[in-house]
Amino acid sequence: MAMYSFDDLDKEKADCIHFDKLLCELSNITNRSISDVSVMLYRNFIRFGGKHPFDGVEFHFYDYNSVTGFYTNSGFEKECLKFLYNISLGKDYYEDPNSINSGNYYIDDEFDSYHANFSGFYFKATEIYNFLKYNDFPIPTCILSDLPRLEKLYEFRKKIIDKDSESCLAALDDIFGKSKNIDDLENQIEDLKNQINELELKIPYGLGKYREDDPLEIAIKVRNELWVNYNEDDRVTIPTQDWVVKKLREEYKKFGMAEIQALAIEKVACPIKRK
Repeated sequence: MAMYSFDDLDKEKADCIHFDKLLCELSNITNRSISDVSVMLYRNFIRFGGKHPFDGVEFHFYDYNSVTGFYTNSGFEKECLKFLYNISLGKDYYEDPNSINSGNYYIDDEFDSYHANFSGFYFKATEIYNFLKYNDFPIPTCILSDLPRLEKLYEFRKKIIDKDSESCLAALDDIFGKSKNIDDLENQIEDLKNQINELELKIPYGLGKYREDDPLEIAIKVRNELWVNYNEDDRVTIPTQDWVVKKLREEYKKFGMAEIQALAIEKVACPIKRK
């Protein structure tokens, strides 16, 4: 059975880089704004797509606790990406001054009375070092506390990456005959990833996350399922309001859905103005 040693815990702590520290130091060392640094990280993370590294080396966003260690999943990374997106727009962010809410951040938007709330996040020094080094970015001091180990890991990983890249390119050359087709494919992949990202950013925050009977999620479901066969030239295809309301109250009976709530959901879900 694998065991954690004190050295393992020390290495883990050294590997933990707070997002604010990385953004500030990269901003200083490159003489670029924090917004520019955020855009660079945002766009590269999108290119990774959460799968095989698109540019050779990928990094992730993490939650970190000194007791449980690093943690991440697609939902957490999606929220971190939204946070980074807001910073990329040049919006100011600040940590909740209440120590009880330490780690919670707010976006300061002068045009919006609602200040979005996000959780702070971390990078792994090993990952961000590999990414910056491989792509010829300067290395900030916050990730140099264990430089010899980082360099060894980088050289080892680079050999694997370069070897994989060569074999992949050779395989594509065999398939398509001309290497220029590789650029066409990469451009198509990039366009698709950008389209996916734009669609994901349009998904309402917290949809179905906090309650099973989320009214907005139900309204979207009603629109997609009950209006899918709608034909504006055929009134028979229009679901009646009474029928939709009755169906909603029966389907969500266990949540005690009231008629007034079902009516409200039906109005949101209805894509036409009823006569």
